[in-house]
Amino acid sequence: HSFYLAGHAPEISPLTAAAIFVFGVAMVWINYDSDNQRYVFRQSGGECIIWGRKPNKIIAEYTTANGEIKKSLLLLDGWW
Repeated sequence: HSFYLAGHAPEISPLTAAAIFVFGVAMVWINYDSDNQRYVFRQSGGECIIWGRKPNKIIAEYTTANGEIKKSLLLLDGWW
């Protein structure tokens, strides 16, 4: 697909190209920020502030294949 598009690139205006670029940069930033929110949330054990308030969470318990019971924090606020 990429090879075809390289040889048959559609004509777009500079304004459209700029809008696509800005949208792409915004999506990369949102991805980074959502990963950072999840990281901070898990590192603090859910005791942190996201978007100005304490986040809602689910504490999920599960059993591994060898019978260990484990817990996982699931973030319900922010980008998630």
